[in-house]
Amino acid sequence: MCGNAARCVALYAYHNGIAPKQLQFESLAGVIHAKILNNQNVDLLLPPIAKPLFQQEVTYNQQTHFYDLINSGVPHAVFTETSIFQNQDELRRLALHLRQPQFFPPHGANITFLEVLNDDHSKSFSCERGVEDFTQACGTGAVAASYSHFVQRKKNNITVTVPGGQLIVSFEEDGPHLIGPATFLGEYHLT
Repeated sequence: MCGNAARCVALYAYHNGIAPKQLQFESLAGVIHAKILNNQNVDLLLPPIAKPLFQQEVTYNQQTHFYDLINSGVPHAVFTETSIFQNQDELRRLALHLRQPQFFPPHGANITFLEVLNDDHSKSFSCERGVEDFTQACGTGAVAASYSHFVQRKKNNITVTVPGGQLIVSFEEDGPHLIGPATFLGEYHLT
């Protein structure tokens, strides 16, 4: 499951006459609902977050680190840190070590760092499995980080700054909404 890719697929399907403004499709994380807000912005409803684990601990380099384990369609271990965009090398080493299956069986987890700026604004930065590095914008990571933030601050709408821009995560009765832009860059046709 990729939250940002799901927003892109929904907008692409709408712009190409494949689907209406409100659509749903099935993913390995469950049924995803999308609503096209305008020519660029999509509101994606993800499945509800189930069974989060808070204040878990792990030791790395003889230091104890605390995290929340949140499955937002993909498992994320969310670590609250400060100055996340400035400490990339140190955080990358930690993330690449911890994302392994021995820490998060059976397949490992994405490692997401959260920096809370205020009650309704945070930064997040995710090291994704398979990519094995930080990405510009992890949608499920933004949702997982926002859930940790939401539980601490009880704010329903959280603006999340990721390296690639800003997303909005809203926690509603029907589940978490990931809201943000998608931009058409090009397409590739298989022959």
